[in-house]
Amino acid sequence: MSDDNNIEQQAAFSFGKRFSTARGALNLSREDVARELKLGIDIIIALEEEDYEHLAVPIYVTGYIRNYARLLKIPVEPLLAAYNQIQVESPTIVASAIRKPGPSYSRLLIRIASVLIVLVLFAGIISWFQSQNFEPSTWFSSQDDVESAAPELVLPELAEPDKLPSITEQAEPVPELVVETEPKADVEPETKPKPEVIPEPVEAPKNEIVLNLSSDSWVDIQDSSGKRLIYDLLRAGKEKRVIGNPPFKVFLGNAKGVRIEYNGELIDIEKHIRGNLARFSIEAAGE
Repeated sequence: MSDDNNIEQQAAFSFGKRFSTARGALNLSREDVARELKLGIDIIIALEEEDYEHLAVPIYVTGYIRNYARLLKIPVEPLLAAYNQIQVESPTIVASAIRKPGPSYSRLLIRIASVLIVLVLFAGIISWFQSQNFEPSTWFSSQDDVESAAPELVLPELAEPDKLPSITEQAEPVPELVVETEPKADVEPETKPKPEVIPEPVEAPKNEIVLNLSSDSWVDIQDSSGKRLIYDLLRAGKEKRVIGNPPFKVFLGNAKGVRIEYNGELIDIEKHIRGNLARFSIEAAGE
């Protein structure tokens, strides 16, 4: 009996099943609904099958549910309550991505270790000075003792002037020293080597994507390694620049309000727009 109750509760909270049942009662196809709501057929399928992987962020999904319910003329609040209940029980990837990271425990450990190392070094320096007995009074007294113990310098007596030898007796004539110098050979002037010219490195292309928004839009851009360069709700009037390795995967929540340039060239995204969403890729040489 408990299994039957769980199945009935899941069916009651299945807003996608309510959409498909009400649409069938009005003899409407999924294409008719997509045309009336001006959305892509993939969004209608994702709503009815509750395929969250192919749906946008919750703020857009809530709007889809409201518009779909109004078209089918069924109550909106139970459907929103069912969707919110599912979000509480199974948080989406978007919620975990938007959550701010907490403080890093490893950084705190590194700071504590650095402070301990500085304190240990400081204590070692103080203990070394104490072991050397560097006391100012003792040092100056030892210097005075050394100066007082130095022997006196005794200068020799100078001879009287009349006892000095004459100039002729002091030195004998020194023969002149003649140094023959050979004529220098002709030496060719050294030629300085020309400086080596090093070519300037050619700057590689930056592979830059520039986004200008005329209205609020959710933007998700990944590079070739799967790294998310942007994963956020950008506001109208904002310009965003990112650099990465192509090809890039791009998802826009409100594509008509976004203008994209890649390496200075405007990207035409009109052909990728389905409803108000757009999914496409940007290759190395352009879109």
